[in-house]
Amino acid sequence: MMRRAILQAHQLLTGRKILHRFDELMQTQWLSWDELYALQQERLYRLVDYAYRYVPYYQRVFREIDFHPLDLRRDPANFYRLPLLTKEEIRANWDQFLTTEPQVRRQMVSRSTSGSTGEPFVFLVDHQHRDYTTADYMRHLTWCGWQIGTPYTYMAGQKLDASLKERLRNSLMNFTLNFSEVDAYDLVDESLDSLVRQLRRRGRGILGGFPSALYVLARFVQESGVERPDLLAVRCGGEVLFPKQRRLIEETFGCRVFNWYGSYETGGGAACECEAHTGLHVSMEKCLLEILRQGRPVEGEESGEVVVTNLINFDFPFIRYRLKDEARWLVRECPCGRQSPMIAPVTGRTVELFRTVDGRVVVSDINEFLFEAEGVRQFQIVQKALDLIVVRIVRDERFDPASLDKITGIIQQVMGRQTQVKFEFPDEIPAGRTGKQKYSYSELEGSQPWE
Repeated sequence: MMRRAILQAHQLLTGRKILHRFDELMQTQWLSWDELYALQQERLYRLVDYAYRYVPYYQRVFREIDFHPLDLRRDPANFYRLPLLTKEEIRANWDQFLTTEPQVRRQMVSRSTSGSTGEPFVFLVDHQHRDYTTADYMRHLTWCGWQIGTPYTYMAGQKLDASLKERLRNSLMNFTLNFSEVDAYDLVDESLDSLVRQLRRRGRGILGGFPSALYVLARFVQESGVERPDLLAVRCGGEVLFPKQRRLIEETFGCRVFNWYGSYETGGGAACECEAHTGLHVSMEKCLLEILRQGRPVEGEESGEVVVTNLINFDFPFIRYRLKDEARWLVRECPCGRQSPMIAPVTGRTVELFRTVDGRVVVSDINEFLFEAEGVRQFQIVQKALDLIVVRIVRDERFDPASLDKITGIIQQVMGRQTQVKFEFPDEIPAGRTGKQKYSYSELEGSQPWE
């Protein structure tokens, strides 16, 4: 109760409406699918209507395709007439994505992501977006057993471009909610030991972060023999969560892992695993998530490309935005009682596609094999040329050299027998500045089908 009172006081001082949005989302999560769909469609119409009136980029695009927001009222399928949006398109037309309302523009704050190339991608968000993002974050935490005031520690990446004002704002919000942020960039034994001691001091709570960072922490706890912290749950996101990672984290900390999926552009978590652990529920109140194959919605549980419309950021709209991820729907009911649609855990980013000598674009299944292989502590797969793949492996004493032949065979089966596979054995593979571990990537120019 005290933390809720602190949050109420924080809102009075800042004008935020996080608690109001949180209470709203705690109610809407139990709506029927028909009710959620109606709510989503109404918010989609309001977003598109706003873009039609105030956002130059969409004013131009709607004219070019002869589209009017009322077309959505006549037939929701008209939504598919809108073109897919890419990060490159936004960069090329950045100013045109801003609302023309002067008063609103003065209230917006910047957000940035590192992007797959490491080049910062900057966009703007409004107050509604910030409040809904935080509130939905809190709602997803309740699925892990969290209540307002429960200690929550998350292993985050470096935010080197954050302004002093933003850092102060984040610190105030962390204090208000009893959140604690630790650096996931420098995962050496000393910092890991310090984190474990911090978790024990903070008491029974929840730990969050990138799966790769949490996996390193779990392995440290097991191998060092330190007393494990008392955790309610572990919350993973921002990367693919491999089965081996989930198993080790759950075994080490004696609690369940909750997977989430999303991005800054989509308002944080677009989908999250509930307490039933049968799939990831899509947050229909704040986003419209599509899974497409060749530009059209997939059928059943077929996998496809993830495309998201952010329903809560009117003033810098992301409409049908390509996240460059692969996912699939789960066509089933969840025992938890929530009727929002579910997706399976995301299996990989489409930016991990490799090109072959004969002109194919492929995704290798080698990532999961390497994670399951005995003695592989870290790995990274890099395409250096059409016919050259470099596999970097950090080994321990359990590593079986015979695995190298199997890895070569799997890669050549996918890429072609003419593909050369070289191995490197570094002492470590550092994470990127955001704390994410890059498992595979191509150094070839134009390696992705959208480039």
